[in-house]
Amino acid sequence: MRKLGQLGASIAIVAAITGLLPGAPAFAGSTQGNERHEMLLRTNVSRDSHGRSDVAMNRRISKLVHRHSVWMASTGKFEHTKNPGSAYLQGMPWRCWGENIAVSGGTMRDVEKAFMASSEHKANILNSCFRHVAIGVYRDADGAAWVTVFFYG
Repeated sequence: MRKLGQLGASIAIVAAITGLLPGAPAFAGSTQGNERHEMLLRTNVSRDSHGRSDVAMNRRISKLVHRHSVWMASTGKFEHTKNPGSAYLQGMPWRCWGENIAVSGGTMRDVEKAFMASSEHKANILNSCFRHVAIGVYRDADGAAWVTVFFYG
């Protein structure tokens, strides 16, 4: 049986396409930490509404995940983390992982809405195996949010 992470690593979409259209509001006055917290709240609201327990933020891994978001923005490459199990979870016990990535000119609400509209991304958000999350959000000079959400359990 393949690890759940292998499935998660193969999933990629540009989330919140409507957020890329002109006139889409950025998350006004926010910092990366505020948007990371907003993404956590949105993720847990989605999980709660489907009877799943909340995921807890891992701040240490979030710093690593943030680097991936910065890398995507600086290179213009929209790609999943190469082998996130070893990139983020070295020395930690785990049995499953998944990753959602997005680029959006909109809010974290827009990103979560797009994730929930995609069956593969929704499956990661609602996966009962996941107990923890690491989130990286980076806004580039044009206001686009490059988002990496790494789940594990």
